[in-house]
Amino acid sequence: MQIYYGSVADWAQAIASTVVLVLIYKQMRLTTVQLRQAEDYERKRMSWDFIKFCHEELLQEDQQIHNLIDNYDSVIKTPQSKEFAELVEHYYKPRVHVFTLLNQLIHHQDVEEPVLYGYMEEDFNRFIELGILSLGHKTFTQQLGPKIDLVITLWGSKARVKDLLFSHKATTGAYTPVSSSGTDSSEA
Repeated sequence: MQIYYGSVADWAQAIASTVVLVLIYKQMRLTTVQLRQAEDYERKRMSWDFIKFCHEELLQEDQQIHNLIDNYDSVIKTPQSKEFAELVEHYYKPRVHVFTLLNQLIHHQDVEEPVLYGYMEEDFNRFIELGILSLGHKTFTQQLGPKIDLVITLWGSKARVKDLLFSHKATTGAYTPVSSSGTDSSEA
């Protein structure tokens, strides 16, 4: 039996090239996984930074109205009251900028929106409720809808106030505010 050394060398080179390609593929997969993990870590870090930013940014306003927030369910029943106007001024208006910024961060996929929803769910519900009750459904959706469209899309269906957000009851006066516990205020 005669061995053709040229063929053996070709086969050895083919096997070596295949091994190198497999190793390169494995390295690329590892690099991709590491990049994805780094991106996830960065999004989570940005989410926590955003939560801290919101807390710091809204702390002074929240301190001014902490008594009104404690009595939130009774305050929103009288939209013409001074207390309601104070809630709109010190709770709703500062959060317009926060939720607009959040919408931009979500649009650029810079934050983990499910993490933020867990921490900002009650703020979001109160923000929507105060906005619609003070401005009316049509004005709220026209003025603020385009600015926070992603937040409304992602969080609106999970919100306690989704009936108010996705209906026109608030403009007809037929809306009964939903308490923080998730039940109609009229049931209490």
